[in-house]
Amino acid sequence: MLPLAYAPALSLLLPTWAALLIVVILATIAVCATGLVLAKVGRNPYWALLLYFPFLGVPALWYLAYARWPRQKA
Repeated sequence: MLPLAYAPALSLLLPTWAALLIVVILATIAVCATGLVLAKVGRNPYWALLLYFPFLGVPALWYLAYARWPRQKA
């Protein structure tokens, strides 16, 4: 990590709108990839939208990990 003295210089690398655009694009890619994975395991891909909310995404992942999976044989 860089020292805090370099923080003002790093903020000059990109304009605010470009940094925000990069964050939005990366978040959208992560949600789309999660939706594809959820569809493959037999869940509704719209569950991936919970990743946009930090306090809802973690419990949703815990639920997915411990719930009975639809494609799992009985």
